[in-house]
Amino acid sequence: MQGTHLLYSHGGGACQSGKHIDGSGNAVCIPNGRYDPDTGTVTFTTTHFSCFAVSFRQVSFKDVAKDAWYAKAVSFIAAREITLGTGDGNFSPDATMTRAQFLVMLMRAYGIAPAANTEDSSLF
Repeated sequence: MQGTHLLYSHGGGACQSGKHIDGSGNAVCIPNGRYDPDTGTVTFTTTHFSCFAVSFRQVSFKDVAKDAWYAKAVSFIAAREITLGTGDGNFSPDATMTRAQFLVMLMRAYGIAPAANTEDSSLF
């Protein structure tokens, strides 16, 4: 894996991340991107050479108050598409998380794609 640093002049915040541009021209989120205000760079780790870009995506949910103790963490993982919320602009912070939901978020955080053949139970 290679660490990549891109200069970025935005004022900072939790929602900067790297994106790579795939073969179809789509921007794909790299969830491990971090903005360093001391160097003015976004750093992320990638496993391939590609075209990269920096993005700023402020994400909020109707049911997460801006002053809630967890609001920055929720915005951070939502900006990186680790969570997509529960639908209709909600995050549902008081809902119980299932093991399956936790596993999906963990896989998204680490950039792990699901196996192509999920019918083979030996993969689990």
